Amino acid sequence: MALQANPLFLQTGEYSAANLREMLAYLTDRGHGVINRGRDSLAVTPMPTPEMAVLVRGGGAMLRGEQDTTQGSYLVRNISDERVPIGPASDIAPRVDVVAIRVVDPEYSGGRPAAVDFRVIEGQPATNPVAPPLPTDAVYLALAHVVVPARATAITAPGVNDLRAFVETVGGVHRLGSDRAAPAGAPGRIVYDEQHPDFPLRYLHHDRPGGLLSRPYQTVDIAPHTGNRDQHIELARLVIPDPGFPYVLDTSFRFEYSVENSRYDGHVLLNNLITGPIINLYVGNEAQVAGVKLAVSAVQSSPVLTGTTTVFLRATKVHGDGGFSSSRVNGLLWARLFPATPPRPA
Repeated sequence: MALQANPLFLQTGEYSAANLREMLAYLTDRGHGVINRGRDSLAVTPMPTPEMAVLVRGGGAMLRGEQDTTQGSYLVRNISDERVPIGPASDIAPRVDVVAIRVVDPEYSGGRPAAVDFRVIEGQPATNPVAPPLPTDAVYLALAHVVVPARATAITAPGVNDLRAFVETVGGVHRLGSDRAAPAGAPGRIVYDEQHPDFPLRYLHHDRPGGLLSRPYQTVDIAPHTGNRDQHIELARLVIPDPGFPYVLDTSFRFEYSVENSRYDGHVLLNNLITGPIINLYVGNEAQVAGVKLAVSAVQSSPVLTGTTTVFLRATKVHGDGGFSSSRVNGLLWARLFPATPPRPA
């Protein structure tokens, strides 16, 4: 029988600490990191008056046990800010230390006394120092790297590098750490990236990030032209910054114009005014006599795009020998960015 014989919580059952830890692991999708209660949760900073120590702010964390497959997760709380000493600096070279939380469980640590504390794992002094690995004799959660220069007498802000990863309950919003690495998880998991300028709230689709909220871009006018007889006339352009994931653009435009003895169409193109692919168009009317007309396009979608994209609005002479005229503030080019659905993995 594959089902657990003693499910949580039967009225007549007896349960171990491991049973409760397994439940915590399930509820956090086996997450390993700081519980997101704000940007200062278990943040490591220099002391208010710099010295050879750092300050760990209050907060909580879930530490996933990996010494046994059924070890589960430990809930750890730091109820107030705590000073953590850093060892003396080397006289000859810098080193990188790791500030971490440690949990020692006698059940999985050879009978050693139970303990929970902050530990500093010292690196080796070197010209190009690297951080040491976390020990495997207990459960550890790294919070920060601390760079200790040679002959240092105090730790300052440039030497403290945040390593915190964050956890949340299943279905909650996952806050990305400073490395901005998206966690593995079920499709539909929501992540918050406070460092992204346009799409801080995103979702995971097959473990790949996409934007959750769309972003509009719009010109405030179009370029004026009077009697322009060119075949291709640039009316407006938009530069769409790279959002960091594949995307599509919905575009639309409108502009007033006047032509005589000719026909001009409206085109939206990508990245090149003359040879770029056309992703939206308006078919103009035949005009024998000059008169003001209004070009209005439907909303149309681009193919999947990546990187930075320049969007052009162009008036194109289809035939005739007349000219084109337009005045400022009588039209606009509009685009809205949406995440492209990533393909399903094979």
